[in-house]
Formats: sequence, structure tokens, C-alpha cells
Amino acid sequence: MLSLVVAMDEKGGIGYKNWMPWNLPEDLKHFQKLTLHHKIVMGRKTFETLKKPLKDRYTYVITRDKAYTSEFDCVEIVSDFDLFMKQNQLTEETIYICGGAHIYQQSLPYVNEMWITHVKGSYLADTYITEIDFSSFTSSEIKEFEGFTIKRYVRK
Repeated sequence: MLSLVVAMDEKGGIGYKNWMPWNLPEDLKHFQKLTLHHKIVMGRKTFETLKKPLKDRYTYVITRDKAYTSEFDCVEIVSDFDLFMKQNQLTEETIYICGGAHIYQQSLPYVNEMWITHVKGSYLADTYITEIDFSSFTSSEIKEFEGFTIKRYVRK
């Protein structure tokens, strides 16, 4: 199963200067709990902002640069993202799509579920998620926090 994980403000902002425009420790705990001991997918730029792979996760790094490599054993470079998504769309294990904006946009037709943190308000952002067609999903789980809500959406 392919699962998209993103935090976004009310205008679809997801990032500013290669990082999140807010500080939400409870959301980061949720992300860690959700993705720990799972495979995750992210674009090269997102991966490079981390400096090293996230602990206890296997990471697929998406890049068009066929010469791109990683020194980490827990990282696999993927150059054909559409093929990767088609091959993994029906897998029984959960693979989490973790950004950035272009990766989210490309993955939307393939994901079976989405975990979206809806951050209240509008923040200074330079990166936005594309419009999501929520009519293809049902909201099945909601967790309320001060300043944000985490919702799980499952494809109909």
C-alpha cells in the first residue's frame, strides 16, 4: 500500500527554505510512529535536507540524475518514479511517500491512503502541495491537537 504523509497549512503551504514553516513536535512524533520500521520515499532535495537517512527506515530517494549515489546501505536510488509507483501500488506492505512537492504531485494517482496534518492558519511558504481531489477519498480517522488536525484519508 502506498501512503502519502504531509503537513500543510490552509493555503497548501508545505515548506519554506527547504524545511517546514512551523514547529509541531506532536506532528513529528506522529510521523515517526507512523513511518518507523517502514519504507519511505522522498525526492533527492528532501533527502539532502536531512543530512542522513531517518533512523530505522529504508529510504527510496527519487532523482532523475542517473549518476546520483548514496553511501548509506538503507538508501536506494530510484530514477523511474512512475515505474516504482506502478510496481508498488498493490504491495501489502505500507510504503510512505514523504515529499517534496513534486513527489507528492506525482504520487497522488497511486496512493491508497493519505495522512494529512492540516495546520491551522497560513504560514510563510515557498513550497506548496498541488490541489488534492478529496472526492476520491473518505476521511476515516481524525486526531485533534492544538493548532492542527491529523486526518487519515482512504481511497474509495
